[in-house]
Amino acid sequence: MKRHARRTTLIATAIAATLPITAHAVRIGYTLDTGIERNDNVTLSETAQVEQDIFRAGLGFAITHESSTVQARVSGRLDHRRYEDIYASATERMLNGRFNWMVVPDRLGLVVEDSYGVQTIDRFEPDSPNNRQQINVLSLGPDFHFNVGGTLRGRALAGAQGNTTA
Repeated sequence: MKRHARRTTLIATAIAATLPITAHAVRIGYTLDTGIERNDNVTLSETAQVEQDIFRAGLGFAITHESSTVQARVSGRLDHRRYEDIYASATERMLNGRFNWMVVPDRLGLVVEDSYGVQTIDRFEPDSPNNRQQINVLSLGPDFHFNVGGTLRGRALAGAQGNTTA
């Protein structure tokens, strides 16, 4: 009886192995890091230079998914810096995401893209913690793919974009 049960199990496994199954693979990558920085001019000043240590810890990640109809990517970074005297401790965040859904294969896609991070307020001033702002950019709209002749392929993006700052 045991031999018959094994044979049935092997046959069922062989049949299951030949059936088409879609795989939904999601890739996740991450990085953890820490460090100490010795800066001889943390205020970025020409006359009143201040030297100090900066302690830093960071976490980064990336998540991707690709199939024939959906391509998605989300990546982010979190950095915490602890200054000695001049500036207060600061945590900087960055997040980027893109979602592309192919509504009509090789012809029409719907794209949603978001970018959140920190940028300088005044580009003509030094990039210091007092000269940074948070900014978020959201874009969405159709993604048109077209063929011109047998060898030339084209792509046109159309959509709306919105910005917010804090």
